Amino acid sequence: DVISEESLLVDNSAQAKLIIATLYAAKNFQDPFYLQSWLARLFQFSVVKGKHHSVAKKLKEDKLDFDGVCRLLKLPIKLSEIEQGDSFHRVFKLCKLYKMKLGNPFVAQLLDFSLNYEQSNLYLKQTFLDYYENQKSKLSVRLQDGGNAVRIMTIHKSKGLEFRHVFVYLPEVSNTKPT
Repeated sequence: DVISEESLLVDNSAQAKLIIATLYAAKNFQDPFYLQSWLARLFQFSVVKGKHHSVAKKLKEDKLDFDGVCRLLKLPIKLSEIEQGDSFHRVFKLCKLYKMKLGNPFVAQLLDFSLNYEQSNLYLKQTFLDYYENQKSKLSVRLQDGGNAVRIMTIHKSKGLEFRHVFVYLPEVSNTKPT
């Protein structure tokens, strides 16, 4: 496997994108933009099968809200169920609804993040979605030491680290010159 820091960001996983899109759609339950974004994630994650465009068109024409989309797609959830409980329980409930594997490192990290948010009483200062937006560029899956993977990083990121093998890519050196 080739792993970069960007590929380890929780926000780059399909699972996290689906959960966050669901939370945004629930928060903005009548806003077509958030509902369409959520719908796209549902199709991307294969929660819903069929023709995305026909469902998106119906959403727009019938001015469906969150519960209307759930009824149309036969999703077994209601807005009132997502609004209940703290952030951890909402994220957990969505993981179960979408049949996500809790052992998936991205799902586990998002669950840990939501639990930390609740335990730190951060909900007194900002909403979970605002906190997620502020932290998502730092929220990543931790690699196990000694993992069998190629790590790609800049010289600056590698400072102070040790590796058995190092490959240096020098794009400014042409292929005709020996390196």
